[in-house]
Amino acid sequence: MGLERILPKLALIGFLAFNGCKLEAPNEITVKNEPRGEIVGTVTWDFNGDGIYTGASGASIERFNPGGGPPDVRNAGVNGGYSYHDVPIGTYVMRAMKITYSPYTVWEEWADATVTKGNVSTINFMLKKK
Repeated sequence: MGLERILPKLALIGFLAFNGCKLEAPNEITVKNEPRGEIVGTVTWDFNGDGIYTGASGASIERFNPGGGPPDVRNAGVNGGYSYHDVPIGTYVMRAMKITYSPYTVWEEWADATVTKGNVSTINFMLKKK
């Protein structure tokens, strides 16, 4: 049996199977409009120990959700800047971290961030060797 003979039969089966189905768009869509805010800041470090803190480019910033689950992770920009926009109000535990490999060193700092409706919370991190 050739393909040209099977296709019309498959089309008929599909028509019969879905002919009774009626697709409709919902009458209402409910959007949950929770109050939100922002978290912004800079991640710095004293990489060479000269007492001068500079932007920790590429550092990871983790925002842990109060209810659990995986953290929301961002990377610091060229000058160490980062931002979280459209964050639900609440208090979050945050960690900034950077790893160097020669020698292997973990740099990190933890902080709490409180997000309030319509406001920007500034959390700056100064990484320390761990």
